[in-house]
Amino acid sequence: STNFSFSILTNGSYGTCGSGMAFFISPSREAPNGSIAGGLGLDVFRTDAFSASNPLPPPPEPFFAVEFDTRLSPAYNDSSHSHIGIDLNSLVSAAVVDTNNVSFPELYLYSNYRFTTWVDYEAATGLIQVRMTNATTSNTSTIPDRPSRPILELRHNISSIFAASDEPLYIGFSSTNRPPVVCLEGVALYSWSFSTGVPGSDLHNNSRVLAIGVSVAATTALLLL
Repeated sequence: STNFSFSILTNGSYGTCGSGMAFFISPSREAPNGSIAGGLGLDVFRTDAFSASNPLPPPPEPFFAVEFDTRLSPAYNDSSHSHIGIDLNSLVSAAVVDTNNVSFPELYLYSNYRFTTWVDYEAATGLIQVRMTNATTSNTSTIPDRPSRPILELRHNISSIFAASDEPLYIGFSSTNRPPVVCLEGVALYSWSFSTGVPGSDLHNNSRVLAIGVSVAATTALLLL
């Protein structure tokens, strides 16, 4: 379980600045080379049109992510300039919700809102759930109440993504920006909590080591022990 409060701040119109941000788990503590723009610091940015006969190549490092995407990238089958997705080793989201200013204005990523997000994963069932609320319009200075219904839901065994690697896993945030030619986009992270395991269980029995990292501007990750 994790929850975090953040804002995507921009001084430009939609689709002209950065690419958003992602909460991620990966065995890599550094952003891959070429993971600029829509690559979100997780995968090499693709510009070609991919299809069943021309599939996306695998990323340099495996990853699980929840993306808050502010760029429409046709190579990743993006629905709009504002969408939220669950990514399983690919930036073509396995589950996605379009949050454009018409269909889902409360979660529109271009209004400089402050959001709070909850990501929960139950290993026994493979259930991944994402909940999100607009903390700006709720007029509260504290963490808002956790919504009862998720905006995204998917079943997948996350550990299978990293089955081929014995490396420690890093957990954190990744974001990319464009050069300041027209405008800028930045991410402000206000709070973050993370927990793992079942209450009363022995966490030392976990077979994987979890290290906490933050990937900034698609360049590197800072290890926070």
